[in-house]
Amino acid sequence: MLAQLASSIDVSMLSNGNDNQADRDRIWRLQSSNTLRAVRNIPRRWSKRALSIGMVKYENGKNIVDSNFANSVKAQMKSIIELSDKVSLRGEYKRDQKAISNVESNLKKLEKELIDLYNYIGIPFDQQTFNYFVDNYDQNVDTNTVEGRIKIINSILGEPASGNIRFIAKMISDSSGKDSFNSETARGRQIKKELSQLFEGFKETSDISKMALAMNAIHPTSQEFSVRLPNGSMAYPINQNNFITDRVRDLNTTAGNLAITLSKSPYAKRSHLLQVAKEFRKNVPTANQIKLNIFVGLKDANR
Repeated sequence: MLAQLASSIDVSMLSNGNDNQADRDRIWRLQSSNTLRAVRNIPRRWSKRALSIGMVKYENGKNIVDSNFANSVKAQMKSIIELSDKVSLRGEYKRDQKAISNVESNLKKLEKELIDLYNYIGIPFDQQTFNYFVDNYDQNVDTNTVEGRIKIINSILGEPASGNIRFIAKMISDSSGKDSFNSETARGRQIKKELSQLFEGFKETSDISKMALAMNAIHPTSQEFSVRLPNGSMAYPINQNNFITDRVRDLNTTAGNLAITLSKSPYAKRSHLLQVAKEFRKNVPTANQIKLNIFVGLKDANR
């Protein structure tokens, strides 16, 4: 078993100088197969869900984006942006004493409106999933502080970019009455999608992919929990509790000082896992940061 601290690790290929250029330039990437599957499958499920919640209507022999739905998304997005300005004390709210004294309550309202919009367009987010999304959006920002949380949400609500919520909302509102989604990013990149592919096809670094990872972490399904073996068959890495699972569970909780106690041992004082566990306990006390995975093998996709 491996303790997973990241979703992927890049390992440069060592060369003896006699290999060809392709071998010398090869990069091995160790990734969680269920993470990759979640990024692909969950947005696909969301896209299908969006079709069944009133976004599309049948008219004149074809499916089109319902204009009432599109207008509602536009209005909700406008309200969220205005509330974001109030929370961030931008523009007219910079010296607004009422806004200044109600930042935290307005932040909670902003998060609720954003979660409501996600659900309205077919993404079944709840507060717990949203918290995971925010907490893991940028590891360099401390989301335990109001300032840090506001910074992350402002990033989520940045200018329309491929795969973020403002772009998705713009794509829906721009396509009112049309039989496909047509829009462009803030940089002028044109994007066209079928009505059944609203959340599909975005990069792994996009907000939609990060949201899929959050959903997979908080509400995993048996499909996302499975892994594909090098020979192509599927396996379900379900194991009974053992010493390793107990230790990982203890390291992930705030109960006791296991990481600190174990670090006092001369055999473990330089352990990277314990150092990470101590930092997580300090900065993100409720996070389930260390996970156990089963290593099933390597497959060289280049051959």
